[in-house]
Amino acid sequence: MKTSYSIAFFVLIFIVVGAIFLIMDKEGIAPNRTLGQILPCNLDKMSDNVLALDADTSLMRVMVSLKDLPMTDRLEGKMNELNIKIYKDKQLFNYVVADVPVESLCPLAEDSGISKIFIPDTPEQQ
Repeated sequence: MKTSYSIAFFVLIFIVVGAIFLIMDKEGIAPNRTLGQILPCNLDKMSDNVLALDADTSLMRVMVSLKDLPMTDRLEGKMNELNIKIYKDKQLFNYVVADVPVESLCPLAEDSGISKIFIPDTPEQQ
């Protein structure tokens, strides 16, 4: 009798541990969502590598392609209102580097002075 109780107890422990792993490991069951899946705005001005970032991203350093040179005061003011940090010393022609919070990405993309938001691709190291 003691052996059968031991086996039943072992099976019960095995089932409980398995259930705990299934409940706790929700990320293993559901695929990670991306920014492209959760952003509620028009995504035409955003590159694929921005949209492929994890949905839990809060801040990203991107390059913003401007339509007008130099950057207009209106656009600079709007970017400051959206808590976007602009690196004016890193401006190259009509591209400027900026730190953009995710909640400011849609209003930035909807601005008429912006033509593209992207993260530059880096060549693979060998």
